[in-house]
Amino acid sequence: DRDGFRALILSPADRRLILLGKSLACLPVGAASALVLLIVVTVWLPLSSWVFLATVFQLVAGLMIAGLGGNLLSILAPYRIQPGSMKPTKLPGLTMLMLVVCQLMFPLAMAPAFVPPLAGFLWQRWGGPPAVLVNLGLSLALAAVMGLVYWRTLGPLGRLLQRRETKILGVVTVEVE
Repeated sequence: DRDGFRALILSPADRRLILLGKSLACLPVGAASALVLLIVVTVWLPLSSWVFLATVFQLVAGLMIAGLGGNLLSILAPYRIQPGSMKPTKLPGLTMLMLVVCQLMFPLAMAPAFVPPLAGFLWQRWGGPPAVLVNLGLSLALAAVMGLVYWRTLGPLGRLLQRRETKILGVVTVEVE
């Protein structure tokens, strides 16, 4: 929404709160689809409630990683969407390359969410505590760390948005054939 972005630039709102609002606006889509899939898998493969809870914490961490990456990408590689559709207009080569590289790096960015179950499996295999307890503890810790990282990066990302907002506005409002 080009006029909406123009209004955000002119508003005195703190830019970190704008980024937080953007992430919260995207949250229901990602969280709802992941929770539905998680519930289906939990019912289909009778998983314990502890595994379900650990997976919810991993989902929280993953959504924070995605929100952080989405905020950064929307600041560094903005592009115009055709009015009335969800199709981007013709992208500049550098923006296209950046988006492709980011999509290829997405599994690597989400790798921390896979560490707790792997650690639980390995520790139990080596005679340690039950995998579900290690998985749950590390998943809770991961969600807490990602929450702290997300919160601490909102300020610097908000300042970056404020420095680049006129350039972003130029990109999203230019008429392209």
